[in-house]
Amino acid sequence: MISAPEGSMPVCRQTVENVKKLVLDFILQHAREFYRTADTVTDGDRIKRIASWIVTSEVKVVTARDLMRNVTGMRGLSTRDIHARVSPLVAGGWLVPDNPYPENTKWHVTPAVARQFEARKRDEERRKAEVARLMNSPRKSGCR
Repeated sequence: MISAPEGSMPVCRQTVENVKKLVLDFILQHAREFYRTADTVTDGDRIKRIASWIVTSEVKVVTARDLMRNVTGMRGLSTRDIHARVSPLVAGGWLVPDNPYPENTKWHVTPAVARQFEARKRDEERRKAEVARLMNSPRKSGCR
């Protein structure tokens, strides 16, 4: 037993160790991820968010408006910033611009994306459903 100040109740050492482990190994690790700011999000994270939405939403055409409404961190971005964020997916063959830049605000999803990432889609749906469950928030059906 750890000695306690007068008027307080003693706590078993094992309880203290369990709480320490819970705080250090779980709460802090998850809090960092949950509360990190947009400034700490890497380009890879941004691309993954867009790719995840494309794969799980099964859209054939992506608009700048779709991205701003459905992808974390895209709301309020300028057309130029949206182009910068989707350009790796254009270069990678995921998206084909509808019009020449800089006027473009719509991209066609390459049909191979759905076929190629079917297993990843299932994994992403499970991950998103688990996050929604943990946050006690219903998962939007249809992803739109």
